[in-house]
Amino acid sequence: MWSSDGSKVYFIAIDKGSPVIYSSEVLSGKRTRVFEARSGENFRGLAYGKWLLFVSNITGAFEIWRVDSDGGGPMQITDDKRENGSPAWNPAGTQFAYYSKQANGAYQIMVRNADGSNPRALTNAASNWTPTWSPDGNWIAFASNRGGKMGVYIMDKNGGNAQLLTDKFAPEAQSPGSWR
Repeated sequence: MWSSDGSKVYFIAIDKGSPVIYSSEVLSGKRTRVFEARSGENFRGLAYGKWLLFVSNITGAFEIWRVDSDGGGPMQITDDKRENGSPAWNPAGTQFAYYSKQANGAYQIMVRNADGSNPRALTNAASNWTPTWSPDGNWIAFASNRGGKMGVYIMDKNGGNAQLLTDKFAPEAQSPGSWR
């Protein structure tokens, strides 16, 4: 995950058997520990923005947490005791999208304000994962199994106008990367 000024890359690595969030300066290669896993904790997913967002299972379910880019101030953002993942900041840094497993077992794309307030579902059909924002912040691409097979879709930032972008690939090949 690149910093906004392009000077650092943030990533999750395993060090002595435990996950650690690192930053690495692009020009010098200097690597810095940003946040270390607590006892029994696993990380998945990382997003750079106003804060670093990461997914942790420290509370028993995979929830989204935030931490300052220097590792300070860890704070849990989601607390619904369900699996949450793939956080992605909008370009303005005012909201982030993610997927959340619902009570019925389906995964839906959600969005929240940067401070974690005002969670709302953008999808409600089938299961949906891996949101990524368009550069202008008006669209979100995501993977979905609507229609019985995996595909990459886009929808507007409010969850409307969903459109299938792919339809001819193997189910395991359908996941958006990043939008450039």
